[in-house]
Amino acid sequence: MKLKYASELLCATAFGMALARLAYLATGRHGRPFGVPPSEKLALLVGGFITGFVLVEFIALLIERAISRGASRGFGIGRKSWAIAGLYVILNSMFYLLYFLIDHKINRRNTPVTFTFLIDRLILLRSRSILGDLSWAVAALWIVSRLAGDPRDPSPDAREILGRLFAGFVVGAAIAIEAMITFGY
Repeated sequence: MKLKYASELLCATAFGMALARLAYLATGRHGRPFGVPPSEKLALLVGGFITGFVLVEFIALLIERAISRGASRGFGIGRKSWAIAGLYVILNSMFYLLYFLIDHKINRRNTPVTFTFLIDRLILLRSRSILGDLSWAVAALWIVSRLAGDPRDPSPDAREILGRLFAGFVVGAAIAIEAMITFGY
């Protein structure tokens, strides 16, 4: 693995951990510091981490595509996973933010809209929904790629391999957390 990609992974991990911490801390600032069940705490932490990790990797994918216009690698299932996940996080976050601002304006809420309040709300909403929605989108992407007969990359690079592992991790984490919720943890 190249040093450049290793430093990118380190940055993605750090940003993911920062968002996971913010998601966890945001539960305390909104009245439920320790009354949150373990399954929801885990969903917040994993969802926050995935959100941050995906954003960094998606931006890196865009940079990779911009730099190597002519001789760039094709989009295998790994790169498609990063692209779908990144676009999902960005578009869904924009929707939640717009919805929250419109709801706040229409219902004339008395809570002051500060930057911290918006970020808390956005991270809480994103962390809760990312695992459920994104995991099945990534699984559907893999199934469609197999049904379409997309050729496999005979020599995948680190970004492609990590994208495949990421897709498996997201689906596995969603199933594990749903099982915890189902069985009352």
